[in-house]
Amino acid sequence: MASRRSNRTGRFLTILLLIFCVTALISCNEPEQNTYNNQGATGIKPFWTYDSNAIGGGGKAMINLWGGNLLVQYTDVSFPGRGLPVELRRTYNSQTAYEGYFGRGWTSILDTHLTIAADKITLMDAYGGIFEFTSPQQDGDDMKYTSPPGRNTIFKKLANGTFTEKKKNGSTYFFNTEESSPGCNTATPAITFR
Repeated sequence: MASRRSNRTGRFLTILLLIFCVTALISCNEPEQNTYNNQGATGIKPFWTYDSNAIGGGGKAMINLWGGNLLVQYTDVSFPGRGLPVELRRTYNSQTAYEGYFGRGWTSILDTHLTIAADKITLMDAYGGIFEFTSPQQDGDDMKYTSPPGRNTIFKKLANGTFTEKKKNGSTYFFNTEESSPGCNTATPAITFR
């Protein structure tokens, strides 16, 4: 009996994760509709100090000691895999007005997106962090951007219009801009790990 219930729960969580992923691909948050307050203090960044405590339900609460931002984080679904795990983790930032899939202040991988300007690309990551990549330079057929402090990645716009962010561990995130929806920039779930 418990085995059947466990299988049903596993199938339910898998279906729920697929629904969120499909919704992320179909819908689009227009950057003009979302506002960011105190954007420099949101998210989880390696150069800040946090006071962290476990909270009920398997979550954790962190306070950014520099900016006073309260972060609450829960992992709703996690499946181990080769390379990167498949997981849905949501993070609440008290100092943002961003309205994501889970409500005001909450972000997840589903909310990751780019805002594109002529001289810079702004990335909002899954943890609500705002990162500006600036100074585009020609790199063969591609454009290479300067990463912000604390974000040790290589960020490029490829000749085909796709944006990539390659991390030190070898994982690469791909971002597509959809021509059919001007101003609509969504992150594709395509992640490679080498």
